[in-house]
Amino acid sequence: MMSAAGTPALDRNTNSYFFRETQPDSLAGTGVAASVLAKGYKRVVMIFDSSGTSQSDAGPFLAAFKAKGGTVLANEVIQPDQPSYRTEIAKMASLHPQALVTETDPQTAGTVFSDMKQLGVLGLPVIGGPEADTAQYVQALAQAVGGYKVASKWFYEAYSSNATTPGFPFLQSVFTKLYGKGQPNPGNRINYDGMIMMALAMVAAKSTVPSVYVKYITRISGHTGTRVTNYAQGVAALRAGKKIYYDGAEGVYNFNKYLWPSEPFVLWGLDAHGAVHPVLTLSASQVSGSY
Repeated sequence: MMSAAGTPALDRNTNSYFFRETQPDSLAGTGVAASVLAKGYKRVVMIFDSSGTSQSDAGPFLAAFKAKGGTVLANEVIQPDQPSYRTEIAKMASLHPQALVTETDPQTAGTVFSDMKQLGVLGLPVIGGPEADTAQYVQALAQAVGGYKVASKWFYEAYSSNATTPGFPFLQSVFTKLYGKGQPNPGNRINYDGMIMMALAMVAAKSTVPSVYVKYITRISGHTGTRVTNYAQGVAALRAGKKIYYDGAEGVYNFNKYLWPSEPFVLWGLDAHGAVHPVLTLSASQVSGSY
């Protein structure tokens, strides 16, 4: 199984069939905190929904942010998909934070940002956690505030990712061919990479039997051998008898003993057309040193 699940229960996984394609949520929260502080925001308000995914990021963010000298003026836990969050937004405005750190589903985000617009709070820097890395989230945000051009002036996303990778242009070309516009978000990229790695492991093992090819997943990842950036390249190199490693749409997957990769952490800015661009990058060692 290739999974994007970030739950802390899997941080020290011992199941040899379970691979994580991204870092734990505990590190996501730490990375968001480091990104917020790197931007110079030391007094923030948190608005996270009550879902397990959001809350698994909220706790580590709060702990890391406070430990590094940040102050959380309010930590609002909201129920998803309510018709209004005006009370929470009004409270936030009264506290005069330097930034809002938030993580919700797209529908909830649309309501939160619509309420911010109605209460005159737009313009406050907003940093969205890993759940903000979907096209649906950014679309809901833009629709609520009056377009990407408005949101681009103050909205950021922070999550484990690589700013640029050798394997991304190929995925982008296929994405454009299929959908005409836009770009794959990190969730798209890691799921794509997971499928490619399993397929290349099957080719390397000359078998589709899970107990056989699972042993080859770590052999076609990591950093040793001939670099390949898509499935066709990998098949050609394997058939030529070469040792390969896959450098995909999200980069190289150097799986640790718990079968998840250490990754850089990137703060992304939004442009006036809805695409993202890297603002700052934290190295993998800066966010995963505790493991």
